Amino acid sequence: MTKEYDRWFQEFAFIYFSGLVTWPWLKAQGIAESGLRHDAVSPVGARGIMQIMPGTAKDIAKHFQVVPNLDDPKTSIMFGAHYLRKMWNIFGQEEGLERLRFAFGAYNAGAGNIIKAQGMASRKNVWESVSAMLPEVTGPANARQTTDYVRRIEGIRLSMIEV
Repeated sequence: MTKEYDRWFQEFAFIYFSGLVTWPWLKAQGIAESGLRHDAVSPVGARGIMQIMPGTAKDIAKHFQVVPNLDDPKTSIMFGAHYLRKMWNIFGQEEGLERLRFAFGAYNAGAGNIIKAQGMASRKNVWESVSAMLPEVTGPANARQTTDYVRRIEGIRLSMIEV
């Protein structure tokens, strides 16, 4: 596994999460998103290592007063960490790994969709219960993509520990 971008994952995990989320989680997300390819472009137009949508990038760029260059690895990782922290802040009632699962799910499916599924779930602060309701909100294919995404990040993170 490449260590090429580790310094930026470390830097932005510290800046945005101050130890609440360690940098290997961000790297695992980058691997899940793009395989750490800085030039990755999804079929829907998400770009860079962290697969940020152009509209989201414009909003983040305004916040930082910079030009959004998502092909630049450092910018992509910074924007991804910033956006993940925004999702993390939305799900403040959840704790520990559950909160991180909700943040990753929202990063992928949109916070509004996760909140709608949460409203339908029997255990509103448990990812498994909420993700089971996602097909009703986003449709089965999109729900499967989101739940697989969260699961894939966890698996990648686990494999990083086992190495």
